[in-house]
Amino acid sequence: MRNIPPQLKTRIDAGSTSITELLKLTSQAGKVLAFTRHQESISIGGVTYLARPGMNLSHINAKIDMSVDNAEGGGYFYAPLITPAEVFAGSWDEATWERSMVDYEHPEYGVLILGRGLVGQITVQDRQFKAELRSLTQLLQQKTGRVTSALCDVVLLGDARCKADLTGNGPDGFAYRVSAVASGGTQYSATFPINGAPVGWFDNGLVECLSGVNQGSRMEINSSANQGSSLYVILQEPLAANIAAGDNFQLTAGCDRSFDTCKAKFSNGRHFKGTPHLIGTVEYSKYAN
Repeated sequence: MRNIPPQLKTRIDAGSTSITELLKLTSQAGKVLAFTRHQESISIGGVTYLARPGMNLSHINAKIDMSVDNAEGGGYFYAPLITPAEVFAGSWDEATWERSMVDYEHPEYGVLILGRGLVGQITVQDRQFKAELRSLTQLLQQKTGRVTSALCDVVLLGDARCKADLTGNGPDGFAYRVSAVASGGTQYSATFPINGAPVGWFDNGLVECLSGVNQGSRMEINSSANQGSSLYVILQEPLAANIAAGDNFQLTAGCDRSFDTCKAKFSNGRHFKGTPHLIGTVEYSKYAN
C-alpha cells in the first residue's frame, strides 16, 4: 500500500493540474541526476529536479505477479550532468532510480513514491542515451550462488577472489601491466609503442585511459597483434571518443579464464575459481559398450 501524504492526496483527488512527475538517478559513487516533466526546475529535499535537459519515460509496465516491470528513460548528453565517457566507463552501472509525483505549486505537501529500482542496460547512439529502469522485483529473478563451469568465474583479473599478482612479469619475462602513450587510434582501436609482447599477451585484457577525452574509461581488449616495434589493439566496444596521439594508457594482460592459462601464464592455479576437472553431463551419462 502506498503512503500518500494527506495534503498531496487531497490535491490528487481534486484533479489538480499542478501534479508532475519526478525521476532521480543515483550512481554508486553518490552522484545524483534528477529531472522533472514540469517546465521549470523544482527543488525538493535538497535535490534540484531539472526541467531541461529532461528525461522522457516510456510506458511503465507494472504487473501484479512477480514478473519484471520496467520502463525506459532517455535524453541527450548535457555536460557536466552526464557524459558519454561516464557511461562507457561504467560510472552508472548498478545505479538506483526513484520515480515520484509532486505538486509543483506546493512541494511542501510531500512526494508520492511511484517506484524504485536499479538502472539496467544503458545504450548510446547519436549522443543520446537510453537507460533501462528495472524494478526491484527484477532482483528476485536473478540466480544466486555459483554455477559450476570449467572456466573461472571471477569478475576481474587480479581482484580479491582472483588473487593473481599483476605487479611482476610473466613466465616470458614480459610485464603483466604496461603503461604506454598511444601513437593514435580510433574509438575501436589504437597503436602503442610496445615491443616484444608475446603473441596474444593482451587478448582479453584491459585498457585504462589515464588522460585525454576518454580519461577514466576502461575497456576490454578483443585482440592484439605485434606490428614491427608497435602493438595494435582492437577493443571489445568503442570508447566515447577517438584515441588521440599522446593519450596515456595502462594495458593489462588478458586471461581467457581457462585453468591452463591461469596456471601457466599467471602462476595462479591454486586460486582458480572454476571446476575444470568436474565430469560433465555428457561424460557421466555414457554407458559401457
